[in-house]
Amino acid sequence: MKGVILTSGKPVFIVGADVTEFTGMFAAGEESVAKGVLEVNKMLCRFEDLPFPTVAAINGICLGGGLELALACDYRVMSTAASAASGSEARHLPGFGGSVRMPRVIGIDNAVEWIATGSDKKPDAALKDGAVDAVVAPSCCAMPRSRW
Repeated sequence: MKGVILTSGKPVFIVGADVTEFTGMFAAGEESVAKGVLEVNKMLCRFEDLPFPTVAAINGICLGGGLELALACDYRVMSTAASAASGSEARHLPGFGGSVRMPRVIGIDNAVEWIATGSDKKPDAALKDGAVDAVVAPSCCAMPRSRW
């Protein structure tokens, strides 16, 4: 394997969890929640440590766990058609390492703003802040149907 490019065949990249699904998880108790969050965090750490380049080709909305996955990649490329990249998981459950990876990628000042406000960022703002390495035409982030 020479590398991994992550993208979505849908008009969104990854929009994260449906917070209404957390009710059942929280009912299982604190130990169960901590175990589940730790497992996802370990998975993202393993992905982050792959011995070849990883690229998130963000073709649409990138929220919550989707942003945390993108931050675990070596590089992030965002389509001009992507409506936002957001730190909105801070409003819910920033448990998968994004609040640690974000400052490493964009610096502490930008990370505090992204994490604390949860405001959406358009591609140009994400590029300016350093959250993405490039902003490209939508066709560059699209997965050709012949490759599915």
